[in-house]
Amino acid sequence: MSLHAEDSMNSAHSGPCKENPCRAGRSWEWIESILRSVVDGLLVTDSNSRVLMMNAAAEELLGVAQTTLFDRSLNDFVKDRRLLKRLREAVMKEEDGGRFEFELGGHSGGIRIVSITTSVHRDSEGVAQGSVFLLREITRERELDRMKNEFITTAAHELRTPLTAIMGFSELLLTRRDLSATLQFDFLTFINQKAENLSRIISDLLDISRIEAGRGLELFREPCDINDLITETVGSYRTCSEKHALEVLLPEERIQLYVDRGKVIQIMENLLSNAFKYSPQGGVVRVSARSTRGAYLLSVEDEGIGMTREQVSRAFDKFYRGDASNSAVEGTGLGLSITKNIVEAHGGRIWLESRKGKGTTAFVALPMTRDQQEPESGIQELGEH
Repeated sequence: MSLHAEDSMNSAHSGPCKENPCRAGRSWEWIESILRSVVDGLLVTDSNSRVLMMNAAAEELLGVAQTTLFDRSLNDFVKDRRLLKRLREAVMKEEDGGRFEFELGGHSGGIRIVSITTSVHRDSEGVAQGSVFLLREITRERELDRMKNEFITTAAHELRTPLTAIMGFSELLLTRRDLSATLQFDFLTFINQKAENLSRIISDLLDISRIEAGRGLELFREPCDINDLITETVGSYRTCSEKHALEVLLPEERIQLYVDRGKVIQIMENLLSNAFKYSPQGGVVRVSARSTRGAYLLSVEDEGIGMTREQVSRAFDKFYRGDASNSAVEGTGLGLSITKNIVEAHGGRIWLESRKGKGTTAFVALPMTRDQQEPESGIQELGEH
């Protein structure tokens, strides 16, 4: 950390330092240690915009080394002219309690959003001596805000779509007396399907609400033949999806897992739904499973559009949708996040492997033993590269 070390310390502590310089030195080291450990960036300048002090967090955000900045002007290291102008204005105006946000270029080419709070440091007589800048990166917070706003728009659209269909077809049933029995049955079937879609969206919202509130997901475990459970869930997709080929490869031996039957079905439905939605017409969706390292390893593979490395890293984030455009595949961006919470509540792991344009494979490892509440080391190692 840079500062006018000896002169500043002696002038600030002229009495005590002369009487007990060792004690004063230890106090200064203690203060310096505290400032170094502050998570947010800290930058202190004098009234002429010269750097007096900077901690490691500020160095990292601004991309500079403090050893080269002592007693140098902000002009010498703030490369962004707009940011430099804003900082210098705060110093000149003795801005106290001000706050502004700024976009900085990241070291890896990305954009980082930084919140900068300004205050004035004064001497014992209240005369301004310079400015203190507190820098806090809020890129993640702004991204979450963006995703939440996007989610609200998406959720409203997703809820309105089935609701509009339900209202439209039910109105036809109520007002049209000339409908044949076949048409009435078709309309009622369509209404039922849209009502199920509506119920699924609402269930997702309730699940994510419980997770956000810290209550987690309530599990009702029971012994289940996992192969039968998967076969049952896959069967409904086999009959309702004529646009895709479905291949299933499960172990021949019967395997019982102590799981929440409904939640495991929800896992399968979310993974299969994604595989079908993102696969081209005629594409193959493969469901396979095997026992390995004390875990039941399930995979759902598609031949769809695939994902970039960044999309894979964020796929389990709440509200995240890789493509949020109007032409994107429908969805609220909650399915994988909820699936991850369900898998982890069972003591398992979930991960994705994907390449852009080459499809995606979702892996789920569930513990084989009944009393296993947390993932064993074997499960933790699965999917690690």
